[in-house]
Amino acid sequence: MIGKTGILAAAALSGAAAAAQGTGQEAPPVPAAVKPQPTAGTGAPSGSATGAKIWFQIGVSPEITSEANLPRNTDSTKVGWLLGVDYVFARGWTAKLSLGPSATVDSDRDSRESSSFDVGLALESSNPLVLGLTPTISYQYTRKYQSFFADRDGHQHTFEGTLNRQFKWRWATLDVPFGPQRIDASNAADDYWAVRLRPKLTVPLLGDSVRLVLNLNLERRWYDETDPTIGRPRRDFRVETVAGLNFAPVINRWLASQGNRQDIVREFTIGGRWIENNSNVDGQDKSSLRFTPSMTVRIPLN
Repeated sequence: MIGKTGILAAAALSGAAAAAQGTGQEAPPVPAAVKPQPTAGTGAPSGSATGAKIWFQIGVSPEITSEANLPRNTDSTKVGWLLGVDYVFARGWTAKLSLGPSATVDSDRDSRESSSFDVGLALESSNPLVLGLTPTISYQYTRKYQSFFADRDGHQHTFEGTLNRQFKWRWATLDVPFGPQRIDASNAADDYWAVRLRPKLTVPLLGDSVRLVLNLNLERRWYDETDPTIGRPRRDFRVETVAGLNFAPVINRWLASQGNRQDIVREFTIGGRWIENNSNVDGQDKSSLRFTPSMTVRIPLN
């Protein structure tokens, strides 16, 4: 099964490269990140001019996970494809539509496969409202499968609203997005409300050839269903710390020296993340360390 995913990834990458030679180029995060978020300085739409941009994106993300409650590490690889449209209209507002599949192979569990198909819609503004806050409203629908796009495994609706405050200095950029999230899943036990705070610090290094990226994601969840083991609804507090080096700038600089005029590599990151989940339900407390190199390439189609 690993071979099947590898062949798909290779085919998609070769197709992307072929398309790039005839079109020009551009790219956000990995597999099925259906809500593409521009990376500072990588060619994302600025919102200053109206019009539509159509793009194709592929992301590859191997992952090695070590969990405190598992006897050994687990290895998996995720590959995702997206086709999207970013439409900029009056006063810097951008509507973003994207859809595409993703597939994951877990090589440590009998090469088990899973997959999903995602449709995302987001509305964001590049113009601050008050106190320098810029808003984003998004919706995502995910259809899940237990194997390679067979054996349906339910669906999920994700609604999210975010206000972001950005601070810029000569040596770094700090984004501080904050807002609510609603998850409605086919399994009612997975329905919850959440509030998320996700500060992200980006520091250019070596003349902005490489970027150090540091994230701290804080999330409080309130589940709808009453848990039978405690007789009251589940409550979780999740902390995620991410650190990595993004080599996309130096790769795009080299591509420019070869005649490519667009920044097609949105992410080429080597890093890791620590996830800690604390719950009022026994058995839901989890800690994991993940090594997550990833690459995301986006190619404009117009």
